[in-house]
Amino acid sequence: MIAHDFLCPSNHITERMVKSGQQFIRCPECGKRAGLVYLSRAQRNAQRFEPVYYLENAAGEKIIPPAGDKEIAAMMPDYVQKEARTLSEVRELTKHLDRQSQERFYKYHSKRIENKRRNTETNLEFALRAREKMSDPLAQKMTDYAIEKMRDQRREILPTFKSSGHFEVFE
Repeated sequence: MIAHDFLCPSNHITERMVKSGQQFIRCPECGKRAGLVYLSRAQRNAQRFEPVYYLENAAGEKIIPPAGDKEIAAMMPDYVQKEARTLSEVRELTKHLDRQSQERFYKYHSKRIENKRRNTETNLEFALRAREKMSDPLAQKMTDYAIEKMRDQRREILPTFKSSGHFEVFE
């Protein structure tokens, strides 16, 4: 049995252990006929690597432990130790970790933005109530200026999303 890469017409690449001389398989993703991809000796050698060990919990959260620390799974009973042995598995693991990282980033910044918005709203309400009780025209003008600044700040708190999936917050 030899490990080969197969490519289907939908550009799905599948690595499969097959008998020597087998030229075609069925693509597991779309079911179409996938043909053998011929690799040079240098390309085949480049694909040989040590497996990537990672931990996964029941919720699907994945963690890559520090290099060489395979015993860390014993310290984390909710996680199961797994390994990525093929390039396609490593690619999928990398995509998953990137998505997971973006979700954490967004969750953190969403809370931060919400807290800042709530604080600005509270300060704005306080300034409006204080403005109603003022009789000094200079104090009223200064409060009007502060209220206008808070309204501007409230507009700037909203995140601006970019096409890459990241967003910026203008403060």
